[in-house]
Amino acid sequence: MKESQKVLKGAAYTEAGPISDVSHHKAAASKAFLENHYRGMLRDARSGGSARPVGPRQREPRVDDFILIKRIGKGAFGEVYVCRRKGEVDGQLYALKRMRKTDMIRKKQILHVRSEKDVMAEAAAKNMWVVRLYLSFQDEQYLYMVMEYMPGGDMISWLCLKQKFDVESTRFYIAELCAAVASVHDMFFVHRDIKPDNILLDARGHIKLTDFGLSKRFAAAGEE
Repeated sequence: MKESQKVLKGAAYTEAGPISDVSHHKAAASKAFLENHYRGMLRDARSGGSARPVGPRQREPRVDDFILIKRIGKGAFGEVYVCRRKGEVDGQLYALKRMRKTDMIRKKQILHVRSEKDVMAEAAAKNMWVVRLYLSFQDEQYLYMVMEYMPGGDMISWLCLKQKFDVESTRFYIAELCAAVASVHDMFFVHRDIKPDNILLDARGHIKLTDFGLSKRFAAAGEE
């Protein structure tokens, strides 16, 4: 029996008191929305060419298909691991983001997840400035996103290490950041959370944007 919940005479209780039938229905509806939304996300990613070719139609991916090597990040409702996919002879590294469904519902993050999906699905294999989404899937507890691994880490880590950048490095990163932001605007999205934590570096030191949870689509000229 979970510590945070008990059943007494057919009614569910938490530390704050009984859970109403309305709350149960809302939670169930939110969970169903998440599951359906991520099925659509997987379809979008595949149709957009973001998944690696796997030959004939395969079964849905599972977390057991991946070897988790090390945790490289932890957020409000998820964790990120560097991993490899079993059976791939090239041993490519990926970043696997794992998000607990109950935490997403409790913290009202569903719309943020949807925003991230919209940008990454549209940018997959088309925008060099956005971290690439390869595929997504789910199980009973978690939603998963398999993304491009950025071995350079995030910009905030480099700033903490170096304290400050020299003039040439600053010019380089600002120029790339301007190009990255403009590329997102060209997709008719605004990021709305640009900060060093959300700027990642690839193996060659070039930047890419990540974490589009607060992003928002805007209308193109002439659209309402």
